[in-house]
Amino acid sequence: MLALLGIQADEQCDCESFAREMDSWGVDGCVARRHEIIAKLEHARSKTNWLQNLGAALFAIRSGVAAKLNPIDPIPGLVDEAIRRAARKIGRPDPQQVRRPHANRHRSSSPVTLTPVPGSFSDVRNLMYHIWPTRKTKHWRWNVQQLLRRIDLFNGVRSIGVATDSETVSLAEVQAEFGDTRIDHWVERRNDPKCREGTTFLDLMRTMPHDASTTCYAHAKGVRHHAGSLTVDWAEMLYRTTLDHWQQVADVLKSFPIAGTFKRVGQFKLPGNHCWHYSGTFFWFRNQDVFSRPEWSRLHKHFFACVEAWPANVFTAGEGGVIFGGNAGNLYQPAELDLQSRALTEWESQCSELK
Repeated sequence: MLALLGIQADEQCDCESFAREMDSWGVDGCVARRHEIIAKLEHARSKTNWLQNLGAALFAIRSGVAAKLNPIDPIPGLVDEAIRRAARKIGRPDPQQVRRPHANRHRSSSPVTLTPVPGSFSDVRNLMYHIWPTRKTKHWRWNVQQLLRRIDLFNGVRSIGVATDSETVSLAEVQAEFGDTRIDHWVERRNDPKCREGTTFLDLMRTMPHDASTTCYAHAKGVRHHAGSLTVDWAEMLYRTTLDHWQQVADVLKSFPIAGTFKRVGQFKLPGNHCWHYSGTFFWFRNQDVFSRPEWSRLHKHFFACVEAWPANVFTAGEGGVIFGGNAGNLYQPAELDLQSRALTEWESQCSELK
């Protein structure tokens, strides 16, 4: 079916056998297995160079497919177009499931040219983590437990920022939640609702080494929400994608100075900002690349575009690497979160096969 797009399989992968399997499924079977197909091709892209000539192949197609694709993550669009063409070839209308629905208008279609900045880095991994420990829910404690389950990943500097106010527990109570876990820096600041995580961000940055190490930024996400909230599910996905698969993260960081989950393009149009972000604000960066740029200390103090917008203050959209979810939509929408959750299950299965 992918042959309908003029894509040739790389000899290093089993794309040809998978293409034959897709043909045996037919149009309806491919619609039903759309997420499986996307995950398979994402996996193939991670191992082979079959997408290197994708641009030339697409521009050779006179139907204008290239203009329809998200340049950051073209695979879902490629799969949908292949299914449409297969349907038309046998005289069927476009399958409803792969038409571009009204609900997808929020997805960015802005052209982005990926501009890798290859670099090396050491095995030292640092942590920057922000907490607003509100008493209204216990969810900040759940976040801390998620972090502690993975704390051994961080063999470098560990810095925790705590924003306190009349609605929170004390710094001492937060520290008690970490027990005897090594934390090198505790940064306590008066909470500023206008910039939320930005309350501690620059102070945490100043505790980081300016060397060849890498740093993860994360925060206690969704602390205003109780268990069962989709925001809590979103947070769990961020921990899994960002902290559970270091080899996949490292592979992205070899080509890009910053890497995160759920990359979106076209928002946060602020002075000096390149208008892209990692939705949910979990990301890794190469320290030398960040601190070599004077923009690293620029922070827009707006709660909707503060730390989440920071990567785009420093790097262009093309320099932002993707760990998972390079074409994420609005994750506050249950349907989008469900779509990403199912894709994540398949992605993690592929990650396990690579170990």
